[in-house]
Amino acid sequence: MSYTPANIVMPDPVFLSTYSMRSLQPLFSGARQSAAASGTYAATNRIHYAPFFVSKPYSLARWFWLNGATVGTDYIQTAIYDQDLNLFKSSPRTLSAGTVNSNQYATPGVHGTNVTSGSDSTDATSYTTASVTLKAGVLYLMSVENSKATADVVSSIDSGPTFTSRSTVAFNTNANRQSIWSAVPTTDYTGTLVINFGGGNTQTGAAWSLDAFYHVDTATTDGIVQNATGTGNSVTPLATLAAFGSANNATYGAFGVASTSAGAAESASYVELSDITAATPAQGTHTYYRPDNDTTVSCTITSAQWGACAVEIKSLGTGAITIPPMRGYLAIHCSGTTATLFRRIHLSLEPSMYLQSSAATGFPATATLAASLGALYVYGFTSRATV
Repeated sequence: MSYTPANIVMPDPVFLSTYSMRSLQPLFSGARQSAAASGTYAATNRIHYAPFFVSKPYSLARWFWLNGATVGTDYIQTAIYDQDLNLFKSSPRTLSAGTVNSNQYATPGVHGTNVTSGSDSTDATSYTTASVTLKAGVLYLMSVENSKATADVVSSIDSGPTFTSRSTVAFNTNANRQSIWSAVPTTDYTGTLVINFGGGNTQTGAAWSLDAFYHVDTATTDGIVQNATGTGNSVTPLATLAAFGSANNATYGAFGVASTSAGAAESASYVELSDITAATPAQGTHTYYRPDNDTTVSCTITSAQWGACAVEIKSLGTGAITIPPMRGYLAIHCSGTTATLFRRIHLSLEPSMYLQSSAATGFPATATLAASLGALYVYGFTSRATV
């Protein structure tokens, strides 16, 4: 991002997009490119990145992207990553259903992403995750499914920030258990996490998923408003929550299964965060979220014994958020290739445009940049709450 002199301080624009002076507009104009036009998105679950900067605190009231001639079938998100490629802020996952050939807007909301997941079929009293980097102030939910004749409860999650049990249920005649634990670090942490079972109780295996949530009001109970559980033997694991405290709050579900059945989201409104199974004994856990309300939280599996845990996550609301003076990257994600967006194929701008190294169902906690294919979409954010 050396194309912008560091000592220049200019008023930040009301609308900041990839085609702004604060992003790639200087290179775009210098290359004498033609205007953007409606076109299909490059690939399903592809993330595109473009550099940007703001020179003073910016009040972000809404995210936006410029719809093309077709809308209504795919889900779109935009985001900001800092210069170290860490996710800073993101829009909620939003159906592309606005007016054609016009800006579509999204207010600030909850966004979730998987940090790590895994399984272990070893008989043990504790299981250790891969090394993770956790950020202060972010909500982390650890979902654990474990197997043993008496279905022992997780006693603690150690080595990092303090985790608290939020929801747990035994299933499969008490041979398995599904649990959700939460933590909000007060300082950044890098290292492994240890899932413990107290009293020397040996488990016959476990599966886990660590998921992060942004734009959460964590002041009380880490932002967990309520929880629900359910058990059964069918194709549809289900936990039923009570009415939500706010239309802005998000839904999270963790589904333990006593089989190696893969899980599938109950609707396109849900984002799959993890789908983990182990063979000996057959078990697994599947986690999903959506940025809005759903009292009947479920997924679809091949028929098996299951245990479901669900929680309501408290949003910080739809008010403006502050972007500090920073250099970073604007990012856009689309769940499919049916909806069209305004974009331009910019072969001459490729050195300043990037892709995520592999397709993903949403924004990762840390971006991994790869060479661009040349598509520059029109998206960004604005300080205007209304047009």
